[in-house]
Amino acid sequence: MPIDPEKYQQISILESAKIDNDEALKDAVRFIASLSAVDGALVITDRFRVLGFGAEVIAQSPTLRDVQIAMNPEATTKQPVSIETYGTRHRSAFRFCSTYEDGIAFIVSSDGGVKATKRIGSEVLLWPEVQPSFWDA
Repeated sequence: MPIDPEKYQQISILESAKIDNDEALKDAVRFIASLSAVDGALVITDRFRVLGFGAEVIAQSPTLRDVQIAMNPEATTKQPVSIETYGTRHRSAFRFCSTYEDGIAFIVSSDGGVKATKRIGSEVLLWPEVQPSFWDA
């Protein structure tokens, strides 16, 4: 069956655009990852627009003293820990989630570990590792 030159040209244009978009996405991910190496919060929108980095989020959450460590994915078993035992990056995430109930924060440590935190009801929960092995338990 003969190839329609017009359709072939359209496919070529789309493939080229896809390659360009993939490269732009990789560059954006590398850029955002490099910003997460700076101690403090990296705040981005749901469209990956960088709002700020390397800062401590000072949100008004005067009653936040403890975070609940989720001992399992469902957080049915929890252990309270003072937020003061954590550094800038963690406290920023806790305050942000405490203030904005719909917010979720991922804490990327310099050693490569990833934690997640979210407010559920009146508690701020911290999942100590966002790794497949934790979620398989």
